[in-house]
Amino acid sequence: MAAVYLEENFGSQLVFWLIAIVWATDTGGLVFGKTIGGPKLWVSVSPKKTWAGFFGGIFSALIVSFAVAIIFNLSLWVLLLTTTVIALLAQIGDLLESKIKRIVGVKDSSSLIPGHGGLFDRLDSLMLVMIVVAVIIMFTGGATF
Repeated sequence: MAAVYLEENFGSQLVFWLIAIVWATDTGGLVFGKTIGGPKLWVSVSPKKTWAGFFGGIFSALIVSFAVAIIFNLSLWVLLLTTTVIALLAQIGDLLESKIKRIVGVKDSSSLIPGHGGLFDRLDSLMLVMIVVAVIIMFTGGATF
């Protein structure tokens, strides 16, 4: 519902940018976390997540937004600040989904995607981001974006 609202009122560019930021955060977190390793972020909720992955995810999202700002001649600082907040929300969404799985005692949210945490794992970060962005847009009339 949030994605439909955003697309109808602010264009598909915002939706695609948000998806790109969330995927860059997830992918960057995985790559940096596996490559660098190091101290764990929150073992009781998500035992494999590391601080390197946390910051690597944010870094990857910033690189994607930097490219978007250059390509579309957008305000670099506003975009990078917004991206940092979105990347943080994406990681919080991922951790929330992991916490819910721990509470109900399941490892994966489904078996639809083999070797993966489930379909919800692909959407957990994006759902929180879209909800927060939709609320911000509703209360500001889109001035923030």
